[in-house]
Amino acid sequence: MRFDERADSYGAHAAPQKRFAEALAAFAPFRRGVRVTELGAGTGFLTAALLAQGVNVDATDGSPAMVELGPPIGRCIMLSDPSRRLAR
Repeated sequence: MRFDERADSYGAHAAPQKRFAEALAAFAPFRRGVRVTELGAGTGFLTAALLAQGVNVDATDGSPAMVELGPPIGRCIMLSDPSRRLAR
């Protein structure tokens, strides 16, 4: 699947991924203020759940369209191209 082509409709079909991300974040042993890197962040379900817990997240994804749909939260840096940092 080409995520850039389906980014706009991804959220409507990704309820299982969102539930899994929320459960994973609840299980994750990260302390408030720690910095983590999420690879393949997509639209940011796990990123948002970790940010809500006070974790600082550098999130990466190969799809610029998915990154653009990610959480617009100042503590998160979504990267679609490693040479270009998108401060969100």
